[in-house]
Amino acid sequence: MSQKKKSLIIIIAGSSAVVIGLLFLWNKKDVYFQSPVVFLPDSQHVIANDKAITVQSETTVLATPQPYSNKVMQFDENCRAAPITMTAGVGDAIMFDNRSAYQRAITVGQQSYTVGPFGHITLSFGTIDNYPVSCDSFRRVGIVGIQ
Repeated sequence: MSQKKKSLIIIIAGSSAVVIGLLFLWNKKDVYFQSPVVFLPDSQHVIANDKAITVQSETTVLATPQPYSNKVMQFDENCRAAPITMTAGVGDAIMFDNRSAYQRAITVGQQSYTVGPFGHITLSFGTIDNYPVSCDSFRRVGIVGIQ
């Protein structure tokens, strides 16, 4: 084999290795740039504007049977809430479910919560009122009415 052919084979093999390495890194980019997950405490009682709110983390909620029935508000990749409006009773558990790969700041009423990618929080309200719901910088993407 001539020196020219050997050099060409080495160049092609080296180029192929570089391309394969770049493709591997490209496929793993989501792992490197993913938002950190923030874990909430198992149970937390918050008093905001004289309104008692109870927060439960994912670990507590997963251990309980499904008490939510239709009391779930989900947020998609663009922070859109579904459903936009929800009515519940005092003390009912409502799940706020982040269905995106991004960490979100979910604000219900005056209180803000950090929800990890594909995570959720559960709130129950002790006061009859209408609570506006925001997601990150998007204000009033939904509303929860407590009766």
